[in-house]
Formats: sequence, structure tokens, C-alpha cells
Amino acid sequence: MISFVLIDSLIESFVLFGFWLLLVGNTSRHELLVGAVCALLGAYSDALVKASGFARFYVRIYEIGQALLVPGYILRDTWIVILETFRRALGGPDNSRWLVLPYERTKDTEADRADRALVTALSTMSPNEIAIGVDRKKKHIYIHQLVARPATLLVQNLGVKK
Repeated sequence: MISFVLIDSLIESFVLFGFWLLLVGNTSRHELLVGAVCALLGAYSDALVKASGFARFYVRIYEIGQALLVPGYILRDTWIVILETFRRALGGPDNSRWLVLPYERTKDTEADRADRALVTALSTMSPNEIAIGVDRKKKHIYIHQLVARPATLLVQNLGVKK
């Protein structure tokens, strides 16, 4: 078990270090040192969280595939928000709204926790809407939209009752 955790953390630290280099774009000694320390700290922190068993997830491939919808939403909603900004600047009324939708994946299971995390993260990437969260007791998801439109296919596929 320890060898698996060590190998996993080592691989993760190399990946994090690679991301650091891509984002910084600088290979000076200082940047390499800071990047290596940050990558090791990130991998160590991840190992601690995994070892604690906190917030265990079980993500199915189908749900990860929902992320493929996000770039289209970002492109579409960028134009929607730009046009809405001009419309409001010219004195148009506010078209924003709150959506309170029935949400069915509220159990305390690894799969439902993953779905709630994905629906919140993925639907918030679009500039038109932000998922505030899921109320597990009331079985609702709360979403704010700058421009009112129906719930996206992504949100529907990740647990909103149809």
C-alpha cells in the first residue's frame, strides 16, 4: 500500500511540476526550485487527503464525458453575455434569474458526491451561469443565470430531474 501511494505521489509531483513549467514558461534556477517545492507540496497534500478518506468519489466515464459539452457552452455563452452587456448598457432590462431545479443525486454515495461536484464545477465554467450549490435535504440545485435560458443538457445529464 505504501509503495503504491509513494509511486502515485511521485508521478503526481512530476505532472504538477510539468504544469508549473508550462504555466510559468521560465526555466531559471529560481523557478525550477519553487516549482519543484510546490509540486511536492501539492502531491503530499493530495496524498494526505486521499489517506483520510475525505470526500471519496466514484466518477463514471459517461459523467466525465459531459466535460466535452463545456467548450461549446463557453463559446455560445461568451457571445450571449457580450450581447447582453451591450443591451444593458443601452438601457435594456435585467434578464438574469435564479433557477431552482429538482436534483436527484443527493445520497451520500461516492457516485452521487462525484455528480454533485461535476455539475457544480462544469456548469460554472460557462460565463452565463454559476451553480451555487446543491441542497441535499430539499433535493434542489441552485443556479444563477445572467441571461435566462433553459437548463443545459450537461445539468440535465448530471442529475436534474427532467
